[in-house]
Amino acid sequence: MAKKKMLYLFIIFIIIIITLFISSGLLLPSNNTNRITSEDRFIEVKNSKIRIKFIQRSSDVNLIFLHSFGGSLEIWDSLSSYFKNENILAFDLIGFGKSNKLDIEYSLDTQVEYLNALLDSLKIKQSILIGSSMGASISLWAASKYPDRFLKVAAFGPSGFPGSMNHEWPGNLFYKPGVLNKIGNYITRSSLFTLLFPNSLGRQTFNITSCYNDSFVLTMTNVNHPVLLLWSRGDNRSLFSYSAKYLKLMRNSSLYELPSEAKHNGPGYQPQNIFKILSKFIYQK
Repeated sequence: MAKKKMLYLFIIFIIIIITLFISSGLLLPSNNTNRITSEDRFIEVKNSKIRIKFIQRSSDVNLIFLHSFGGSLEIWDSLSSYFKNENILAFDLIGFGKSNKLDIEYSLDTQVEYLNALLDSLKIKQSILIGSSMGASISLWAASKYPDRFLKVAAFGPSGFPGSMNHEWPGNLFYKPGVLNKIGNYITRSSLFTLLFPNSLGRQTFNITSCYNDSFVLTMTNVNHPVLLLWSRGDNRSLFSYSAKYLKLMRNSSLYELPSEAKHNGPGYQPQNIFKILSKFIYQK
């Protein structure tokens, strides 16, 4: 009887694992499958190919744009087009867009390593970071870790503060540090998962959200740069109420409240007005 019970429990366990495996592949976000075109420009960084859009002008101001999770450099096209005098760099973060997807941990530290290597390759010594959501979190992390390299940070609804991300079930259970996050990471990094779901952003999902922990909070206290938070009360992904926590942690930060209808798409909301706000921040002494 005991052996039969153990067999039933084992079968149920296997069914649960298979269900998690398949559902994670179907429910997790996927990378876009757009083909590489002749207009795409790639640069070799740490033995990987990174897709970039680099507009180099005779300017001392370098603006670096970091996209949100699941995004690509295109999300900045409308906004960046208003900057006519500055050097502009937008790129697909490693593991996203048309940049390489590798067998690595897609942590905040990893993203900053590739960011630094990319800037070294392009001979950009100092710059201003402009990021959205995950890109904003990476920007703030980079400024904390390399204070001499980055001058200012403009952050649209950063996602890194523990508890600030709003996900529907079951994402609200998995997309945060903990046992379930580790299970998701284990499943998505397996060879079989990669074979069945080659365009999945599963590993990236679990890796980056595992970094949204108390260490992130502590790191924000080391950000002494001028920081402009751009946030909408209508943001239903990265909750506006957490803006007060960032302001308290970062001594040189300020908040520009975007209209509620901007939601979680600050960079794409009325880009001409956003350009004016950013220009004032960039050139403010």
